[in-house]
Amino acid sequence: MPLACSARGPRTGPICGHSMLTVYNCIVNEHDLRLVVLAAIICALASFTAITLLHHVRKSAGLVRYTWLAVSATATGFGIWATHFIAMLAFSPSIPTGYNFSLTLLSLVAAIVLTGVGLAVSLSKLPGAAWLGGAIVGGGIAVMHYTGMAAFEIGGWIVWNPVLVAASIALGALLGAPALKVGLHGDSIKYRIFGALLLTAAICSHHFTAMGAVSIVPDSSISVSESALPPTWLAIAVALASFAIIVLALAGLALDVRDRRRAELEADRMRGLANAAVEGLVVCDGDRVTTVNNSLAALAGCKVDDRVGAKLETYFPDEATRLKLLGRPNQPIEAGLQHSDGITGILGPNQMMARLGGDEFAIILPDVAHASSAGRIAEKILEVLRKENEISATAALVSASIGISVSPDAAAPVSVRPRFVA
Repeated sequence: MPLACSARGPRTGPICGHSMLTVYNCIVNEHDLRLVVLAAIICALASFTAITLLHHVRKSAGLVRYTWLAVSATATGFGIWATHFIAMLAFSPSIPTGYNFSLTLLSLVAAIVLTGVGLAVSLSKLPGAAWLGGAIVGGGIAVMHYTGMAAFEIGGWIVWNPVLVAASIALGALLGAPALKVGLHGDSIKYRIFGALLLTAAICSHHFTAMGAVSIVPDSSISVSESALPPTWLAIAVALASFAIIVLALAGLALDVRDRRRAELEADRMRGLANAAVEGLVVCDGDRVTTVNNSLAALAGCKVDDRVGAKLETYFPDEATRLKLLGRPNQPIEAGLQHSDGITGILGPNQMMARLGGDEFAIILPDVAHASSAGRIAEKILEVLRKENEISATAALVSASIGISVSPDAAAPVSVRPRFVA
């Protein structure tokens, strides 16, 4: 009689006088590898769907949050369940087999419920929540698998390898724990892919290690119960489950595209508002620059995208200024800005320019005793403005007149007027 490798439950019996075959040999010789590949594909699809939907859970609140949590748990639970039973259907034994309906249904419920608990924990504020939630999902994989194995009926006695049983449970938990941590690390698609791959590895490694823990001893005196589901019926149920996973995957993808498009439109709108401001604006994540507006880029002599990701000290070398910026978020601060060539321009460290109102500015030059010294600085300023006009010939030209007053003499201002070429 050909031997098949699976389990009917935690039942064991005498094996003397009987030949015994391990599942390892069954995987090589009596598995339909096409179904094994299909199981892996369904598993990966369900894992990616779960991670994607979990991001929507994290962004939601109230009843909507619980709704998306239930959808994510259902997708993951169905994926774990479908992976297991598609792989079970990949067996090609030549003796009757069947599946206990109650235990098969219980394995599906266990997968969904325990997965839901794990996903909920991963989003909580508990210490190491993502790691703990992933480990619970790994435990759910084990509960579903061994409940599903108990549902499988075949004529024979089973023998369990306790070392491989323990190893299968450990693999599910160890690979499941970092899966949610990685998947929820950021909104970037790469984190979702890596998280889904880890979850897929947790499910598949557990399944095949657990199958390796089973050996069967055929016994013609043991028959499949009449109430057991035939493999054909189970195949229909698995097909429906797989279809549900695909629908949920498409729904998750549609939501992801919609949210990304909305985020892009919102970012464009905020960028437009920021660029409309005359003041220089900088958005930071800690001491790293996330983005700057056009005004700040012009003041710093660089392009908007050139300094994204740079440290604050690139723009503001003064430590006191940086402490003010970090200590008073969303508040305007007067600060010295370093130019892209590394030179706050013409003025020295003790010299300051301030806006008086409208298009009037004042420059304070300490320790300048003669109008001629101030005049040289004025000529440098006019030369810079003249060059700017030449560079920006298509834009509005800047004209300026500079008056100089030396304290404490308070003499009549000396007027220095530039000559500009339009």
